[in-house]
Amino acid sequence: MVSNDGLEIVKSEYKMLFEALRHREEAIIQYLAILGPALGGFVWLLLNVGYDATKTKVFVVGTVGVMAVLWMGAMYSLALGFNFRYITLVLAKIEAKLGADEFTILGWPRSPKAFLRKYRLCRMPWCTPPEIIWIFWISFLIFIPTIAAVALIFINGKTAQWFLMSCGVVFFLSAWLVAPIVYGFKLKYLIENELEHIESWQRCEN
Repeated sequence: MVSNDGLEIVKSEYKMLFEALRHREEAIIQYLAILGPALGGFVWLLLNVGYDATKTKVFVVGTVGVMAVLWMGAMYSLALGFNFRYITLVLAKIEAKLGADEFTILGWPRSPKAFLRKYRLCRMPWCTPPEIIWIFWISFLIFIPTIAAVALIFINGKTAQWFLMSCGVVFFLSAWLVAPIVYGFKLKYLIENELEHIESWQRCEN
């Protein structure tokens, strides 16, 4: 049973976490600061370097640099998404402790087992960003192979083409497949720790 002082502390913590959750959503502006300059830089490369066959190396390095910026944006999206999921896990635990889980929407996971069921893909732990951040994660993923495909049109030489394609594949697969699995296992580890102390979730046992 939580004391009155403890209850006030928990309520204060809930308010702070909820504000943190809202700030994660507001971080959407930061994506525009990454996506815009990256695409603008690639357009500049096409117009000033892409048509010059003597500057193939400069064009390839510049294109890989643009893809790397997009990759960092995708990874940032996933890191922010993991942080978002972690906060929702803590909020769900606090709601269970306060007995407020009956007032949350049905789609909100209420227990460690519910989180395990929700954040997986074909039995594999899988942690992707929530919808408002997911849109930008997908945008970064789409632009990486798109830029690689467009750049290949302007590149001469098999070595340069294979290098660019390899970089594009590595960037895309690591941000689309590898990183979500890594964050999925990190979230799974946190959830399994909660399963070892399931009594702290009170009524939420499913």
